Amino acid sequence: MRPYVLMALAACTTAPDKRSGYISLTSQQLGSTGGASYVVARFFTTEFPELVSTSTPCELDQYNSMQFPDGDFDAGVISISGIPTPVRLTPEPSGDYVSYAQYSDLTRPLFTGGEEITVAASGHNIPAFTEQLVAPAKIVVTSPAPLPDSELSIPIHQDLAVAWTGGAGFVQVTIGSISNGHIALCRFPAADGSGVIPHTVLEDISRGGSADFAIDSVDFLHVPLGDWRVDISATFNGVWASDDTLASGPVLLQD
Repeated sequence: MRPYVLMALAACTTAPDKRSGYISLTSQQLGSTGGASYVVARFFTTEFPELVSTSTPCELDQYNSMQFPDGDFDAGVISISGIPTPVRLTPEPSGDYVSYAQYSDLTRPLFTGGEEITVAASGHNIPAFTEQLVAPAKIVVTSPAPLPDSELSIPIHQDLAVAWTGGAGFVQVTIGSISNGHIALCRFPAADGSGVIPHTVLEDISRGGSADFAIDSVDFLHVPLGDWRVDISATFNGVWASDDTLASGPVLLQD
């Protein structure tokens, strides 16, 4: 489920417009030297899934697949600056629609945290824009703690405590399944160092069956542009404290 869909969901809001798009920036750092960078831009003729707000730090979503535009929809050249290696995405024809090739670099992180990132689009039939956000920093997840070589197991009738060190901005926990259409997004201030996901949220998403889990540091913007809404997110993938691997993967929801 990484990095595309989770990063798109990271920027979702509760007020969908007629047409939607997202630009996601993802940074990974594994160990002292390994890393990876991804930048993805997508635009759709339908709205993002509408998230249902709750009285908890979580929003619930019954995800419906979005379609690619069936015409020439793009925002022109998209430029990302303020990071060690600036990125430029150019729209290219792809059948009946226009697409942006994913940028990836599997040798180093896209950002390390704290950089002031500028995302600018030259504009086409999606209006031009220039926006800024602050790069989140890497988090190390200390709870929950998966057992070696086994699937993370979460009892759905108990609150789930999550804890981490590091980070900046917000920490986002994503639990659910795109294929089954039940997803929860739970956000906490990174400075808090911990958060609790109520069992009522886990019980709701358990109706979808199997699920995936991820915990990341994020910053995000919602940009209204006429009848478009473009969501921009910067994500630093979290890692497990036990082995410094990505804090994501399948999860067993125990009844």
